[in-house]
Amino acid sequence: MDKKYKKLLVGFSLTAAIISAPTTIFATAFKDVGGSHWAYSAVEWGAGNKITSGYGDGSFKPNNVVTEEEFISMLIRTYEGEQKAASGERWSDPFYKIAKANNYPVGSNRNAKITRGAVAEIIAGTQGKNFTGDNAIKYMLVNGLAGGKTSNTVDGYKGKDTLTRAEALVFIKNVLDKTGNTDLQTRPTTPSDTVELGEDKVPLGGIEVVDGYNASLEAVAKKLNAAVSGLGFSAGYNTGQKAAFIQTSSGSVIMSYSDTTTGGSTQVVSMSAMLDAKTDTVRPDRLKAVLAAMGAMGLPNGSDVKAAITKGLEDASTTIKSGGVTLEILAVSYGRVVIYVD
Repeated sequence: MDKKYKKLLVGFSLTAAIISAPTTIFATAFKDVGGSHWAYSAVEWGAGNKITSGYGDGSFKPNNVVTEEEFISMLIRTYEGEQKAASGERWSDPFYKIAKANNYPVGSNRNAKITRGAVAEIIAGTQGKNFTGDNAIKYMLVNGLAGGKTSNTVDGYKGKDTLTRAEALVFIKNVLDKTGNTDLQTRPTTPSDTVELGEDKVPLGGIEVVDGYNASLEAVAKKLNAAVSGLGFSAGYNTGQKAAFIQTSSGSVIMSYSDTTTGGSTQVVSMSAMLDAKTDTVRPDRLKAVLAAMGAMGLPNGSDVKAAITKGLEDASTTIKSGGVTLEILAVSYGRVVIYVD
């Protein structure tokens, strides 16, 4: 049995889109975007590539909301470079000419605050797709071009929310990194075929989808969700990590599950955040959810397994046989256990 354990990191939430005028100033020069700022690297990238600029007082104002005009100019500038307005033109006119020539769905009010949903439609257009509404959001999530604000679902994407300057740069940089495309595509005049989105590829709620759609992992996540939803937990899956997971209502992952038996390896159950920091005891609600999830996967989850997991969470590794299988329960660190199934 291959007992290599790969640490399952389930990370989500990426956020949104793009922003205003060019400069050669780096983020280190912005007094309000220090090296510890969550969007520091994206702001540095944007400034260094003359995609965005700061303000006269040396600030970047990362929490300011962006308008459609700012977003469109940043999007076009990212791919096509700076565009100079002719005499008598508004500064953003040349950017809008390119957007309209490519059939991107821009509005009539350039100064309106752009929404995450509108950005999804525009970005889909830059990739040669014509999707609107929820389908545009599904396209973003399925292809890993963006993540949700509260969960990687259509509801969690929060399409009606606006974007900040920092979120905007993170969003556009992610699209470039994920697609590798350096050329803008023309948006078709007719809607694109939704078959590539799949009927259930991005659920409206409940199941979290991280790093793109995967049919087999979704099937596992659905089983987990059915087992734990009534206990106050939800399920999801991470395609990049090839694992399904269950999480708390606040998004804290407490169990990851992977099954590589078809490749000659094993089933692995990884648990974390299982102890109450104040009392240093196992949290019964979380243990109950984990046992329910294990049962949904056809794994033993009786009192003997419960006791062994509790022992492991208390930093004592053990191996037991239950239900015809061997469970090697390894104490990894405080409140963390890994189970290998033989």
